[in-house]
Amino acid sequence: MLVKMLNFAALAICGLGLLANPASAASDYPNRPITVIDAFPAGGGLDILARVVGKELKKSLGQPIVVENKPGAGGAIGANTAAAAEPTGYTLLVTSSALTMVKALRPQILHFSVKDGLEPIALAATVPSVVVVNSKSPLHSLGELIAYAKERPDRVTVGSSGVGSPAFFFEKLFSLKAGIQAVDVPFRGPPQIMNAQISNEITFHFAILNSALPQIQAGSVRGLAVTSDQRLPKLPDIPTMAEAGVPIAGNQWFGFFAPAHTPAPIVARLTEEIHKALHQPSVREALDRVGMTVVDDSNPTTFSSFLREDLSTWQKVVKQSHIAVQ
Repeated sequence: MLVKMLNFAALAICGLGLLANPASAASDYPNRPITVIDAFPAGGGLDILARVVGKELKKSLGQPIVVENKPGAGGAIGANTAAAAEPTGYTLLVTSSALTMVKALRPQILHFSVKDGLEPIALAATVPSVVVVNSKSPLHSLGELIAYAKERPDRVTVGSSGVGSPAFFFEKLFSLKAGIQAVDVPFRGPPQIMNAQISNEITFHFAILNSALPQIQAGSVRGLAVTSDQRLPKLPDIPTMAEAGVPIAGNQWFGFFAPAHTPAPIVARLTEEIHKALHQPSVREALDRVGMTVVDDSNPTTFSSFLREDLSTWQKVVKQSHIAVQ
């Protein structure tokens, strides 16, 4: 009996040694299905990114890719779930700018640090926003909006999905740079904000491209500036924020992560395969339809640097705007 117990203990120790060996774990990766946690609800742009990339990863990695939506708390629920998973490469996270925005405003609801809890794999895509006003508004340029706001600091209203949302943060950054004040009007989501803009219930807002484009084309709203570095081919007559006199960028980003301490060979393999997927014409077409621009040259190192800068930007906005941390 004692011999059997000793043999079992030896086998258990050997098993633990194999599990703890990153090289061994990475050599046959992957050999079972991979779960990609989407930190937001099904049907949105992030969900489309997860599924079209996941479809290509299934082909290249030879294993099923299961997209699991875990929305809530501005993306924190999904991020916390992924960060707590085993760092084996079989649980990944796809999320957005909300990660650094939540960390800047409500760090307590993330059960990890952005630096130590997640391993960046690839910055996959970005999507710009457009500063829009009602089509009947007397404001025809960003300069006119700024002048109007300075004359009426208590009468200019701006819509967002609430404190901490991307539109909220972009407006705060814009207000700081432009030296204006606007009254925040919260809505449930982008469709409700756009409806309020069309009804002329708010002065302006930062609308994500795929929300703004059809309404600009329909003549329901007017675009004053885009947050991209260059003018958009789909909106060539609308200047960039820099061209309009306020040099800021307000693009949302979307990227893939693994739990911290995932073996480097696995992260490298995933980075390579995700980039291959993003170069597929069908993937680019699907992402273009929701206003996303693929990022071609991201890797874990550049993505990590990008995240540090992004977090620093929003932390400064929180501090300088005196946003109440909840």
